[in-house]
Formats: sequence, structure tokens, C-alpha cells
Amino acid sequence: MAGFKDTIRTVCVFLILRKPFVSALTLCMVMAERESSGRGEMLPQMFVYFYILAMFFTGTMLSFANQRSLFALLGAAFTAAFSLISHSIMLTPIKQWIRVRMVARDAAMFGMYLIIASRGTERLERRYRLAWLFQYGCGLLTAFFCITAFQLNRNPEEQGALMLPSIVSDFAKLSLAGLFMVCGLLLVSDWNIKTVSSMLLCAQLLYMVLVEVNIKYWTRRQRLEFWSQVGMSVDSLYILLTLFLIATK
Repeated sequence: MAGFKDTIRTVCVFLILRKPFVSALTLCMVMAERESSGRGEMLPQMFVYFYILAMFFTGTMLSFANQRSLFALLGAAFTAAFSLISHSIMLTPIKQWIRVRMVARDAAMFGMYLIIASRGTERLERRYRLAWLFQYGCGLLTAFFCITAFQLNRNPEEQGALMLPSIVSDFAKLSLAGLFMVCGLLLVSDWNIKTVSSMLLCAQLLYMVLVEVNIKYWTRRQRLEFWSQVGMSVDSLYILLTLFLIATK
């Protein structure tokens, strides 16, 4: 069992360190989809090109063991800058609740990079010099979980993705929101972090299955771009992988 868990951890680390490539590819697909549908550009082309090159560079350097913390911090900086700038200069207006979904996931990805930089998911013999970043990374994950819990309770668009009978849907909504809120706050408190992250792992998996991967709902009923929703679903998957690494440290 230990060998199987270590194998899964190795796969998770491999995927997480390639996240910059995935981010660059997803943005390329979003821009191509918008151009083919005639909706106009979402962002200036030069800004998009710079971000794609920056993330490819970061992903390449993260793939090597040397200075991994440095390039994880670089990935965090690019993610934060892209989120702040893109939502400030976006040429095509988007609905507020969609913007909140995007920003929450950007914050979680920023936190993921901080956790990588802290090496807080690795089994080290002594405390790493950037270990203090781990708490800040968990804090950003907590922000994501609290925002998601609020949207599940208040946002009819988010609730509509729960394609379940009314009573079951209400129970699932309240259970997920409660787990996200309570366990999210416990995550940042550093109390019994392995157990808390394991519970969040289960809740996040359930949220992905019931809400996030309902692509038909998001694209047809809410009219989100296909690749925009795929990008948000991928971010949710990376949150899941990060939680697994924390839970199995």
C-alpha cells in the first residue's frame, strides 16, 4: 500500500510541476475558441504572448530539480500578475459570478505554487528555509474553499449544475458548503492538517464530479466558453492533487 501511495504521489508531483504548460495551453485554446466564434479578443495579443512564453519558461525550469522553489515563486508571480492584469484590462465584459469563479481558482493556483516553493509537501529531514510559505499557500486554498462554499449557497448558477433530485441536491449543496467552510478554516489553522486535507480532498472530488465537470450545463445553459470551463475544471483538479500531497506527506 505504501508503495502504491508513493507512486500516486510521484504522479501528482509530476503533474503539478507541469501546470505552467497546462495554463499556457488552456489560454491558447480559449483565445482560439473566441476567435473562431467571432466573439472578439478577450485580451491584447502581446499580453497573451508574453504570458504563454513566461509559463513555458517556468514549466521548463520547474521540470528540473535545481532551484525548484525559485521557479515555483516565479510561477506564482506570473499567475498573480496575469489574474490581476487580465481582469483589469479584459476587452470583453463578463458576468460578475464568472469573474469570481475565475479569481478564486487563480488564488488557489497561486497558493499551490507557494506550497511547492515551501516544499511543505515533501518529506524532508530538516525544516526548509522557505517553509513559512506553506501557511500562506494554505490560506489561499482556504479562500478558494470559502468562496466556493458561498457560491454553492447563494449563486443559482452554481446550484444549477447539481443535476440531482431537489432533496438530494439541497443535501449535497449544504454538505459540500459546510465541509468547504469548516475544513477550509481548519486547514489554515494548521490543526491536524493531514486529516483536514483528507476531508477536503473528498469534498473537492465530490464537487468536481457533481458541479465542475458538468460541461454541458456550463457551456449550453450558462454559455461559458468550452475551454474556459475546461480551464477551471483543470484548476480544480490541481487543487485536488495538492490536497493529496498534503494529506499523504
